[in-house]
Amino acid sequence: MSRVPWTPAVEFGVARNESHDLNTATNELIQSLQQGNPRLSRPGNYDRGSIGGRDALHTTLSNISDVTGGQEVVDVYTTTLSDGSLFYGIGVAPREEWNNYGGV
Repeated sequence: MSRVPWTPAVEFGVARNESHDLNTATNELIQSLQQGNPRLSRPGNYDRGSIGGRDALHTTLSNISDVTGGQEVVDVYTTTLSDGSLFYGIGVAPREEWNNYGGV
């Protein structure tokens, strides 16, 4: 079986946030990602930090790629915007290449 080349990806977006609680909104985002990909692991603890002076959360998930069948690292960063929306950044890369990127 030949390996399909895989390119790391980063996605940024804004999601509606009904709860206005960063933990709950982040859990809902990850649950929505898991609905589309049941092999995506559940988050452990969140690391707390800041993005643009706002409270932020970070967690690292793992996944099995539908493209290559290999393990992937999925880094998720979230914060809330002034209107309460959830801003997120998600980075994905093959596990064996993740250290080359130093995280997202």
